[in-house]
Amino acid sequence: STGNITLFEEEFSLVSMLEHIQSITEINIKEKGIKYIVDIDKQLQGNVIGDEFRISQILMNIINNATKFTKKGYIKLKVRKRISQSEVCALRFTIVDTGIGMNDKVQNSLFNSFIQSDQSNTREHKGTGLGLSIVQQLVHNQQKVKVVHSL
Repeated sequence: STGNITLFEEEFSLVSMLEHIQSITEINIKEKGIKYIVDIDKQLQGNVIGDEFRISQILMNIINNATKFTKKGYIKLKVRKRISQSEVCALRFTIVDTGIGMNDKVQNSLFNSFIQSDQSNTREHKGTGLGLSIVQQLVHNQQKVKVVHSL
């Protein structure tokens, strides 16, 4: 568990979860005329064991944040197997966008609670950036997932 958040282990389809996230987030993305790309490692087509809800929550939060700050181009979600030891592996989720970007100073303070990188962005992009500190807390737990081999 992380803080007061308990993580659950359950079997789920990574591909189905990513499709669900895409169906929820692509409405706003398409409205802006941005391309949404999902690139998942072919080895990850089966089921995994982990906290599907928390992983979805983290990814949707970051994708929604990327959508706010991207006016044109694309948002890409890439999933790769990072470390594999017997049946347990770590996955790397990478989200890349063609948004406004940020300098080193902003990056260092971005995950502080109740701080937005640039207050002038609050009105234009309709957000305070509060969700990223919660995302960081969840991610720092670094939960591992178990790959379930289907026959």
